[in-house]
Amino acid sequence: MKVNNQGASPPRYTVLLTIAVIQGLALLALYQAYQYKVWPSQTPVFAYPLLAVTVLLPIGLQLALTQTNVRLLVQLSIGCSILIALLAGYLGFQATPINAFKTDALNVRGLLAGGVASFIALIFVQQLSSGTERSYGQLLLFSWRNLLMGIFAALFVGLFFLMLLLWSALFAQIGIEIFKDVFFEAWFLIPTLTIAFSVGLAVFKELTGIIDQIWRLVRALIRLLLPLILTVSVLFSASLPFTGLDVLWATNLGTALLLAIAFVVLFYLNIVYQDGVSDPAYPELIHRWITVSLPVVVILSLLSLVGLFARLDQYGWTVARFWAGFIWVFLTLFSVSYTWMVWKLRWRWPEGLSACNTRIAVLMLAGLVLVNSPLLDFRKLSLASQMARLERGDVTLDTFDFFYVRQELARPGYLAIEQLKASLGDDDAELLAKIESPARITNSSASASWVYHPSDLVLPETLVDAITGSSLSPLSPEQRVSVFVVKIDMNEDGRSDYAFIPLEERELWRAAVYTERSGAWHPKPLVANQVVNENGDPRAWTAERIDDSVPRLRDAPFKDLIIGEAVFRANFEVDR
Repeated sequence: MKVNNQGASPPRYTVLLTIAVIQGLALLALYQAYQYKVWPSQTPVFAYPLLAVTVLLPIGLQLALTQTNVRLLVQLSIGCSILIALLAGYLGFQATPINAFKTDALNVRGLLAGGVASFIALIFVQQLSSGTERSYGQLLLFSWRNLLMGIFAALFVGLFFLMLLLWSALFAQIGIEIFKDVFFEAWFLIPTLTIAFSVGLAVFKELTGIIDQIWRLVRALIRLLLPLILTVSVLFSASLPFTGLDVLWATNLGTALLLAIAFVVLFYLNIVYQDGVSDPAYPELIHRWITVSLPVVVILSLLSLVGLFARLDQYGWTVARFWAGFIWVFLTLFSVSYTWMVWKLRWRWPEGLSACNTRIAVLMLAGLVLVNSPLLDFRKLSLASQMARLERGDVTLDTFDFFYVRQELARPGYLAIEQLKASLGDDDAELLAKIESPARITNSSASASWVYHPSDLVLPETLVDAITGSSLSPLSPEQRVSVFVVKIDMNEDGRSDYAFIPLEERELWRAAVYTERSGAWHPKPLVANQVVNENGDPRAWTAERIDDSVPRLRDAPFKDLIIGEAVFRANFEVDR
């Protein structure tokens, strides 16, 4: 694929280094502000925009700047900076009041969405400021060059940091500690690594020929994989009518798996066929097989939609489910568009890739902007869904997921909880305590659907902390999994272990046994596909099977836990 590179000569090193020095000092200033808790660190509405612009604008300038596009690029950069600041300011507003709730989920999702949006926006800015004929091939050129140069510059920073480690260690061996002290001070490390990243970008901007060769190598490898993954996708889809969808949904990963397969197929298609008018990607026979296999991506997308709605009645709309829906919309849009091109253009369908991908990329950029703005805030939509379930009576205040609202929904969730607390007053102290600390499990406040053996079992506080300390824990309260809890010495070391086994067969992948070692609790997996009867044959696991059953152990390479007719085999060499 050939594109017009006229006017694309890189700027002088001094310009790029000047940008890097300014960026490094600005990042250091923001870091120190957070360290000493001074402005703007305690005002997220200002801190988030300053951090976003400080990180994104210099990198964009270093990637897009040439010797001929300075004026136009500066104009475009000002407009982009204003938009970035507004969106980041709104994200910062969602983090207020500061320290009232955790912002980890808010920050991670904002970072990922902002990164993808910035990547898409940058290639359009580069095209608009290039002063050359605009084409889809040019967008592809900018995208893969930006991606590879960013990766290699980051690798250069990693190698540079390892060199600093080696430098300090060598001199420390002969009693010179100054380098060990200086190299890891923030005032040295932040500007230095920022400049190292800029140097990496500057070097690779001079080596675009090598970057293009690497991309051609990557494309050649993926050209070999595309027919294979399409064949696997066709066989997988053809197998589902015989196996049924229940097996797929039982893993709780079915939707993610289908979306991942669809994404990989579409990603490979775009890498291999590029603009659709360059050199033929495959011999005629293979190209025809790929063409007739393309509709399978639509099938995968539709099946993933079934999984997306499968447990909606049970959990309602969450932020994660909204993001899955967002991804589904665009994967489906791509797959349906490609299938339409096959219908319309037959074997010449790649000729439509340029127009199709450009339009969908613009829509995706607009969508990412909207979901990070007040217009389509997934946190507000998720809160509305959860509160609607409460109003309809789908859940009660006792079973309402306060942990999720507090930890995942940022400011909207915080305000909703504060409003609910105000409406309750002091009438229900136990419920207020649950709202204040929704993650804590005690035998009096745990889910009533949990079954204990023995029935008067009291969990150690340290074990409670181990289970509830992270929202990602597979047995944490917000997962709302009914669990059979067994106190038993699984490895006969004289200390009690605690097995947690979900009562629903499709949730068995969460099963774990917690063992105490060196004062800390460590979960070991109880693998779901090892549920067998006494003869080793698979048996269904249901809550009814534990009635009047006394858990016992059976000799094995590691002890087996037997409950009724089911046998759970633990691997004490594997940490979950």
